Amino acid sequence: MQTATDSLWCILVIVVNKYISKTEKANLTRKIHPLPSFIDEILRQNNVVTEYKSRPAYQKNDYIGWIMRAKREETQLARIEQMIMELKAGNKYMKMNYDKSSSDKVQ
Repeated sequence: MQTATDSLWCILVIVVNKYISKTEKANLTRKIHPLPSFIDEILRQNNVVTEYKSRPAYQKNDYIGWIMRAKREETQLARIEQMIMELKAGNKYMKMNYDKSSSDKVQ
């Protein structure tokens, strides 16, 4: 028996991450996570859309999956805050050093 929540999840699954291009999607081997509108809004409010868009597809995708897997709201908020700080800093990804010049080598 499907519930309203099940139906909503099905709708969310087909939503795409508009910041991952078709070419980038073709190169990803992992499940592509949809970009929730509230995270898109947070990226805009924090003026980091350009920084997010400039990251490799695997990073954009991993950030969303990592945030959405959080079970508690406070964990989700902490992960969003970490993503924003790393995007602003420009040299970190999941607390690891990130070198933009070599970003296309890892997936």
